[in-house]
Amino acid sequence: PVTDWRRVAPLATDASKPPNGMHFMPDVPKLNAMLSAPERAMLGPAQEQWLEQTMAASKTDAVTWRVLGNQVVMASVLFPDLSRTSPLVMMLLERIHPGVGELFAHTRFPIPLNLDQWDGYPAARARLYDMFRRVGGSTIVLSGDSHAAWANELADAQGRVAVEFGTTSITSPNDAEKLRPVGIDFSSAVVARNPDVKWADFLHRGFILLTLTHERALGEFFTVSTIHSKDYSVARAMAFSVTPGDAGVGALTRAT
Repeated sequence: PVTDWRRVAPLATDASKPPNGMHFMPDVPKLNAMLSAPERAMLGPAQEQWLEQTMAASKTDAVTWRVLGNQVVMASVLFPDLSRTSPLVMMLLERIHPGVGELFAHTRFPIPLNLDQWDGYPAARARLYDMFRRVGGSTIVLSGDSHAAWANELADAQGRVAVEFGTTSITSPNDAEKLRPVGIDFSSAVVARNPDVKWADFLHRGFILLTLTHERALGEFFTVSTIHSKDYSVARAMAFSVTPGDAGVGALTRAT
């Protein structure tokens, strides 16, 4: 690592690009410090207070499940490490998407996949997880806006506090589709790097069917064969069940 730009500046013709054979490095500690600033909030103070009061009231009423409709993925998700992608594949991708090589080089570092999600607001997420613990009971988070399907366990340093089901877009594509022709399985790479992500699908469009009983919650992920025609077929791609508990929620278990 070269931390002094003056040592390499004479080699660079453009200050926005590193010299040949070199890559910029993200300042991960500084990035995390910036993201953890207490003023960065996904919910306002009034919303946080209302949510805790409402969840506590449902616990008092002996409600089995608390289901939170949530706009973006809540789980902690690091970008999969694609820095070892073969030079040939990198060259092909660079022709189509200039700058992807620099991005892939950065992914060997622990950087979040998407800062528009809750990963961009870690202090606010920590407060929410603390709320889940204080209230107790079983919480399911339903999330969207990622153009992908997710089955996640939401956890802090003490362990699991909730589970999350994320649904795909209806028709909008996902950038991972551009990697498939060159043999990069982005979905599997995300799961491999992130212990909270139990399953993900970045390639298919579809929907989730969530069935709740007093004994369990069943999340079924369905895909459609095409988004270009009114004539299509539906297939169940994956299913997970989870059991409720007074102190929290059980682990995600693959369901038949």
